[in-house]
Amino acid sequence: MAPLEFVYNRQWNHLITRLERRGTEEEIIIGIRELSLQLERFKIVPDLKESAMLIERIIIRELPFLASEPAPSICKRIGLLLDIVDCYKIPVSKHTIEDSFAPIMAGPVKSLNDEVERLQATAGASAQDQKTLEEKKNLLGSLIEFAARMNFNTDSFQRR
Repeated sequence: MAPLEFVYNRQWNHLITRLERRGTEEEIIIGIRELSLQLERFKIVPDLKESAMLIERIIIRELPFLASEPAPSICKRIGLLLDIVDCYKIPVSKHTIEDSFAPIMAGPVKSLNDEVERLQATAGASAQDQKTLEEKKNLLGSLIEFAARMNFNTDSFQRR
């Protein structure tokens, strides 16, 4: 590996590693985009093996948060990570990620779907109940969108 290639690969992996810290994704995406342009300029193809392991580990570490306390922000974060994977063709094991998400679909997502259906069936709900329903519908929408992106069958959740 040429010295310049080595330096760029280290920079690339450093940026991917920085994704472990929440709230920095958009800043890091800009850094990755800029570095990618430099790589193209010098006709360097980054070695993606290490970054694949890193980003896969980061995504899998995020999934338990969806299981314990689902939130649109977590779906958005994982979505951004998957955007990086897709955009730069990082060879992660999507099967591993899908396997980690399957229990979330069967548990928290199904429970949330059932709760939304129950709230929708409540006739003459109070303003607070309507607000709760809208929040839960938005969260369910984020989770379903994420699940669809992960190639899960979401047909049974489309009744909203």
